[in-house]
Amino acid sequence: MTRNAFPASLMIRVATLAVLSLFGGTAWGAPYSWADTGDGDWNNVANWTPMGTPGVSDDITINGVGPTTNIIAAVNSLSLAVGATFTIPAAGVTVTTTLSNAGALTLNGNLTVNGDATLATISGSNFDLIIGGNVIFNGPVTGVSVISITGTTDINTATLTTSGAQTYNDAVTLGANTVLSGTAIGFAGTVNADLAANNRTLTVNGSGATTFGGAVGATQSLLSLTTDAAGT
Repeated sequence: MTRNAFPASLMIRVATLAVLSLFGGTAWGAPYSWADTGDGDWNNVANWTPMGTPGVSDDITINGVGPTTNIIAAVNSLSLAVGATFTIPAAGVTVTTTLSNAGALTLNGNLTVNGDATLATISGSNFDLIIGGNVIFNGPVTGVSVISITGTTDINTATLTTSGAQTYNDAVTLGANTVLSGTAIGFAGTVNADLAANNRTLTVNGSGATTFGGAVGATQSLLSLTTDAAGT
């Protein structure tokens, strides 16, 4: 009797993988690196290594100039290499786990990260930046509508500027002298400098209410805290 060399379950899994690779990645997630051929099309399989079309469960790394058309609404994780650029489309993007941005992100739509984020330069056209985990700001933020952070926030940059509110729902640590500009700016947790010898300065320019729900400088003191006259 001749036996099939491949179990039926394995053959089904291989067939499923082949179909998914053609129509939006794998069911269990895979790493894809952007290797743009010049057309900027997310759906062009030749733009990715390995060749394929990433789906919502996949991990994305952007090198150089990122995709510009047919960008999907969600990915598992997103990483921008140093010098890389990527524009969030009008429909917005949700990152299920983590975002690592060592390049430059432009928000032409809302960006939601359900996990932690490390961020370099971010600019925008009045769209929202929503982080569900902890965040480290290593570069300036300009042109964004709203910043909302659920977890802890480390600010290692000089400016975070929004046209709307900024909400920090956990502890904030200053790793630089920082100016926050927006409307209502709220701190639900503590605010401290990173090291006692640094004695960071914090300036809050809020046209609405500035609120502090926790102690300021209790663990590591700030050199100064300034709020502008326009707010309350």
